Amino acid sequence: MELYKDKDKDKDKDKDKDKDKDKNPRIFRFKLSDEILENIKNFSNIHKFDNRIQFKKEWNLWIEEKKDIIERESNRLLELGFIGNVNDKLFKSSRYYFRFKNNKVENKNNKVENKNNKVENKDKNININKDFLNLIDNHIINYTCLKKISPNKGYLNFINEFSIYIDEELERLKLIYDLKTDEGIQKIKKNYKNRYFQFNLKIV
Repeated sequence: MELYKDKDKDKDKDKDKDKDKDKNPRIFRFKLSDEILENIKNFSNIHKFDNRIQFKKEWNLWIEEKKDIIERESNRLLELGFIGNVNDKLFKSSRYYFRFKNNKVENKNNKVENKNNKVENKDKNININKDFLNLIDNHIINYTCLKKISPNKGYLNFINEFSIYIDEELERLKLIYDLKTDEGIQKIKKNYKNRYFQFNLKIV
C-alpha cells in the first residue's frame, strides 16, 4: 500500500510542476517594447546610408544618449527570461532589419506568382550589400588576380580573411530576404566567382 501511496504523491508533484509551467510559459521570441522600437526606427532611418564603420560610431554615441531607455528595456527583457546580450539584440535589429525594412517590403511585392519562375526571380531580387561587393572586388584585384590563382582558391582565402564581414552579410540576407545560411553562402560564392571572371574580361 505504501508503494502505491508514493506513486500517487509523485503524480501529484508532476501535476504541480505542469501547473507551474502553465503559469510561467517559456517565451521563445522576445519582442521589443514600443518605446525602444520607435527610437531604433528613427536612428535606423537617419543612418541607413552610413557605411559599417560610421554606423557603429553613431550607434555608440546613440546608446550613450539613450542609456536610460536601453536600461529599462534590458530590465524588462531580463524579467521576461531573455538570455543574451540585449545591446547586441538592439544593434542587430537596427543594422540588419529596420535599416533595410523598406527593401524587404519591396522584395515581397516583387515576388512572381508563376511557380516556374519563382526561384529565378527570387535570385534576381536578392542584392548583395555594396560595401560587401567592394570588399570582394578589392580581394579579387589585390589577391586572387595578383597571385594568379584560381577563383576557388581565392574564394577560400576570402572566407578565411573576412569571416566577420561574411557573417554580417549572411545575417542581413537572412533578415531582409528570409535567406537560409547555406543559400546565402552560395549567393556570396556565386558573386565572388562572377566578379572574378568579369574583372578578368576587362584586363584581357
